[in-house]
Order: sequence, then structure tokens, then C-alpha cells
Amino acid sequence: MNLKRLQETIEIRLRELLGSVVVKSEILNGWEVRHAQYDGPGQYEWTETEARQIDVGDAWAKSGQTAFLKRNIVIPKEWRGQRVALELKTDGEGLLRVGGEPFHGVDDNRGYILFASEAVGGESFDCEIEIKTGNTWSWKPEVNAEIPHILHCARLIAVDYPVEQAYYDFKVVFDSALAVESVTLREAILQAIKDSLLLADFRDSTAPAFWEGLAEALGQAQEAPAAADAAGTKPTRRNLLSQEGVPVTRDAFFVSQFLVATSLPVILRVATD
Repeated sequence: MNLKRLQETIEIRLRELLGSVVVKSEILNGWEVRHAQYDGPGQYEWTETEARQIDVGDAWAKSGQTAFLKRNIVIPKEWRGQRVALELKTDGEGLLRVGGEPFHGVDDNRGYILFASEAVGGESFDCEIEIKTGNTWSWKPEVNAEIPHILHCARLIAVDYPVEQAYYDFKVVFDSALAVESVTLREAILQAIKDSLLLADFRDSTAPAFWEGLAEALGQAQEAPAAADAAGTKPTRRNLLSQEGVPVTRDAFFVSQFLVATSLPVILRVATD
């Protein structure tokens, strides 16, 4: 299998694995938004007399504007025991306050905000997001002033944490492998990832076979560095910096990331019923 096909095959499996991370979700419509002029730290002048309501998919501002978005969020009681997070995509940059206290930064690279590692159910979060448009020219309101900034995503999600861990373990290894300059070494690592993921039955992520296969896949992935032996460039810690054909300045770093990721202790639950 050529490298391009190998990479595409793994990307498909990773997308399938990512699709199994969120087990429950609730769209969060009904945000109150009000615009203000920023005069300095903690100093604002309201540019609207009252707030208006927006839903997911609506524009919350135009370039150069600062806005305050408010909403109360309640974790459903039936989500008890779940790992629960807020997922946001806003096209902006800002700060989320909960109960008036700073809680989490908000931008499109930090749109996963953990609310509860193990929810009790019924928890209430009084949220306010102070946010500005993230456009490159946002400091010049006259430039692209009519371009809207959209609330693309606002949802409460319940996450299957073991699957999430598994996804990121494999993703770190995959991304590190792509950065390795040695073609033979890169191919050996990618092949090891592919072989490991073949052990998981992706046809039904709720079935016991999926959990058992994923646990086996992770176990095999932890032994994956040995697979590079076939390429003649085994990336062990002992010979990492001296192995011929592995440039220290670049490949050694990414292979070390690969070794760290594949040796992470990951505990998956295995369905027994």
C-alpha cells in the first residue's frame, strides 16, 4: 500500500473514532446578545438599548464589534455520570465567565470547555461570554465592516472519555508520523497504526466487540515502535539519537513524540454485558 493510500485509510478510521466520542448532545439556542464599545479594561459603552436573542447559525456581530452573549445552561438529569462539556465555534475571541467568574478562554482553537468530569445531573451554569470579532482587520471597523460573524456551534455534549482518550492517543502518533522525514520510518509507523486500528470493529461503536477490539488495538499500538524494525530504523529510546538515517534535529523529536504517545497507560472499559 502506498503512503498516500495508507494515510487516507488511517484518516478514515480516525474520523470514525472521533464520531464515537460524543454520545449525547443538545443544541444551545436562545442566547441573549448585546453589543458594546470597548473603551478600556472593564470599560464599555452599550451601543444597543437592550439585548436581542440569537440562535445557532445567526450572526452575533460584524467586524470590529464587541458583544456580550448570555445564557443559562443546565446539564440534563439523565446525563448523570457523564463527562459533559460545552462546545463552541464563534469566529471570535473572548472570555467565558460562569457565575461572574472567569472560567475559560473562547476562540475557535479553544472551543471545548469541560463543565463536569462526572456530572451529577441538573447542574446549572450562568454563562456570559465577552467576545470580540476575530477578524484580522477587526481593529479597523471600516474594513469588511459588513462581514458577519456567526455562532456556528453552541451545544452541550456528553463525551465517552475512554474513546476520546483513544482517539487522541492515535491522533498524536499519526500526526507525529506525518512529520517524520524518513520515508521508510514514516511508512513503518503508519502501517503499525493501521494494523492496530484493524482490530477494532467500527460497525457498531456501542457493541462489546468495539470496546474489546479498541482495547486490543491500543495494546498493540503500545508495542508499535518494534514494527519499525522491518524498516531497519527501529526508533527505541536507546538508539534514538544515534540511529543512522534519523536526523536528530527533526525526526528524533517527532519519533520521541511517537514513543511517548504509544507508551501512555490507557485504560478502556470493556463491556461485560
